[in-house]
Amino acid sequence: MRLFRLLVLALGWMACAHQPTPNLVLPAAGAVATANHHATKAALQVLREGGNAIDAAITAVLVLGVTEPYSAGLGGGGFALVHHQGSGTTRAIDFRERAPLRASRDMYLDPQGNPTADSVTGWLAAGVPGTAAGLSHLHGLHSTMTWERLVAPAQQLAKNGFQVTPLLEARIQRRLADLLVDPEMQRLFAPGGKPLKAGQTLIQTDLAKTLERMAKNGRREWIDGATTRRIVEAMKANEGLIQTNDFAAYQVKERTPIEGSFQGHRILSFPPPSSGGIHLVQMLLMLEASGLPGTDSIDFRHRWIETMRRAYQDRARHLGDPDFYPVPQEGLLSPSHLKALRQSIKREGATPSQDLNNPQPQGAPSELKGGSEGNPHHETSHLSVLDRRGNAVSLTFTINTTFGAAVMAPGTGVILNNEMDDFSAKPGVPNAYGLVGGEANAIAPGKTPLSSMTPTLVFGPDNRLRLVIGSPGGSTIITTVLQTILQTLHLGRTLAESLALPRFHHQWLPDCVLLDRQGLNEDMSDALKELGHCLKVREDFGNAQGIMIDDKGRVTAASDPRGEGTAEVVP
Repeated sequence: MRLFRLLVLALGWMACAHQPTPNLVLPAAGAVATANHHATKAALQVLREGGNAIDAAITAVLVLGVTEPYSAGLGGGGFALVHHQGSGTTRAIDFRERAPLRASRDMYLDPQGNPTADSVTGWLAAGVPGTAAGLSHLHGLHSTMTWERLVAPAQQLAKNGFQVTPLLEARIQRRLADLLVDPEMQRLFAPGGKPLKAGQTLIQTDLAKTLERMAKNGRREWIDGATTRRIVEAMKANEGLIQTNDFAAYQVKERTPIEGSFQGHRILSFPPPSSGGIHLVQMLLMLEASGLPGTDSIDFRHRWIETMRRAYQDRARHLGDPDFYPVPQEGLLSPSHLKALRQSIKREGATPSQDLNNPQPQGAPSELKGGSEGNPHHETSHLSVLDRRGNAVSLTFTINTTFGAAVMAPGTGVILNNEMDDFSAKPGVPNAYGLVGGEANAIAPGKTPLSSMTPTLVFGPDNRLRLVIGSPGGSTIITTVLQTILQTLHLGRTLAESLALPRFHHQWLPDCVLLDRQGLNEDMSDALKELGHCLKVREDFGNAQGIMIDDKGRVTAASDPRGEGTAEVVP
């Protein structure tokens, strides 16, 4: 019977997965990189006890939901790219939030047809959470440890508490006005109206009890358990949309990874409803075809920026949930389309975004205007895991902006997402990240909002896994992953060096290159300005977590110095 069960699992794994030739050379060690040391420590312990990458990733996700309540948790959703060494297959697991079944296309427009703030703050902003369902789905694939064991570290940490970090303190201050409105959020993060400070202990008793119920009831807790009942009751009391049937109808979806090539390496990334995979591969193919210099240069940076500009216009016009809209995936990645985009780049100067009109892979585009600077912060969380068997997980999950919708159902400890803001409430009007979208990303019941999350795996010419990478950062996620791949694979820098380098980003609208606080050197900045580029320095963006394996199987792991994460290799 056990042999039959293993055979069924193996066949089920292969049915929806990308299936390259199995790689029989194992890495010399396992590794974990996450945005918080508690999560890294818990995941490493799972690996030391003989658990695999899926086991470690599940534990890390749950712990991050405790320690990074402003970024991600059970009230949100995400994407996971999972590589199974034994079969040589890679799966794309979509557990992103969905629009409630009572959602409607114009639900965030006022009588004058202008977007309201209801998609950002409050009970109407929440999509149906998918994190618990996603973790349950992962556990059913190739997990080797009990569900109770994997939930235990997060449950204990929520129960016993942990010290507030400077980053958590800063995030509480950023969203304080909204946190003070919701009684549950105020009680937890600003008791008596006084926001928590770094060094104080945060105990999340209700969340600990929710995790305890999850450990006992598994997936059922998020279908008809006490947790979902309390969320539905709070929704009803506050005129929200999520009902019991939303949780019952929620389904994790397995999708086929986006595949591309770059300098002999095979890139696997996440497909729609993520825009990450398509546009990451678009940009890599365009840059490689245009000829890459051996060192960084002004011309290289200029072409890099112009490539971003064109990819993000395609994003705004053509990307959405493929279950509701025929995303022209093949057309967007076709050699003819990429050649046309590449040939439109002018070496002598920047193309103003208002003048850019990409050739369309199908149909006429919607007219899109506007765009704002948005909010390219650390919100969202990413983790990368590798085990000694060669299994790997690249997983990005989120509640969207800082503290999501800033509401919590009493008795749950679960902060609800504001993922509905990732839809196009009104085509051409930017969301919280400054991104514009069209009809492809309009609201519909049960639909998944477009995302920029870009969990990615890179395989070498010998088909051996070389890189596990991803990042938070809203609209800047795709370009953060792009820069890491270019810095490591093309320019030959170490993973730690690549994650520490200054970042830059262009998303078509607004028409400005966004720089992190490290900026660019004066000569580079002056030269780019002379080419017609607007440059604007903002606070740091991205918090990438990665693992690299060299051609001899040696493993290194790195956590972005912009955050509070840690990375460690376990022999």
